[in-house]
Amino acid sequence: MSTWTTRLPPERTRLFGVEEMHVAWLLPRGYPGRGPVVCLTIPECELKFVSGVEIAGAMIVYTFDRPRPSLARWIKDACKIASDENAVLFITADTVQQLELAVRLAAKRLPHHERAALERIADPAARARERLS
Repeated sequence: MSTWTTRLPPERTRLFGVEEMHVAWLLPRGYPGRGPVVCLTIPECELKFVSGVEIAGAMIVYTFDRPRPSLARWIKDACKIASDENAVLFITADTVQQLELAVRLAAKRLPHHERAALERIADPAARARERLS
């Protein structure tokens, strides 16, 4: 059983018709608190890359939805992008069990990333790696 807080506040997720949503953040070492993010949603298996680049005030988002044969392949692709771009890997899942499996798989592929506590992520200054314990 994980000791990490993973569940987003239900009062917020219910606004979107979702009773339960779990999240985890894997930050690259030295992360300044802002920058590119790779987002993987499970079990929907949508993969998005937010480059941190804005054009005309809109954040650029790349969505990858080509078929992949397994969750392990989705994780592999997400980790490759996160590693290549020195980006955060943000994983969302319906259950804590789905989330923890994905985090275990991702952590093996991202040796230069560290998991950050959900409570520290909301504030960019607090999520900078040098301020996380």
